[in-house]
Amino acid sequence: MEIIREGDGGDFMLMLISGKVEVHKRDRWNTPQLLATVEAGRTLGEMSMIDGEARFATCIAARPRCSPSSIAKTWRASSSSNRCSARRS
Repeated sequence: MEIIREGDGGDFMLMLISGKVEVHKRDRWNTPQLLATVEAGRTLGEMSMIDGEARFATCIAARPRCSPSSIAKTWRASSSSNRCSARRS
C-alpha cells in the first residue's frame, strides 16, 4: 500500500506505530530504487511538511501489519499559521 508518493505536495508528516515501510526514489531512468526501510517509532514526510516542497520519495507499506490504523498523521493547519493539528488515522 502506497502511503506517500514522490512528487506530491507535503503538508503533513506520518509517524509509524507498527509495521515497516519501504522508501523508494526513482532514478534517472524512472526506475524505483529502495533507499531505506523504516520501522515503528520513526517519522516519514517531515521535511516536506516543514519546507513545503514536493515529496522526495515514495513510501510503501512493507508488511501487512502496516495499515492506515497503525500510522499517526500530523499536518500543518495552514502555511501562514504556526499551529499544528494532530490526528490518528
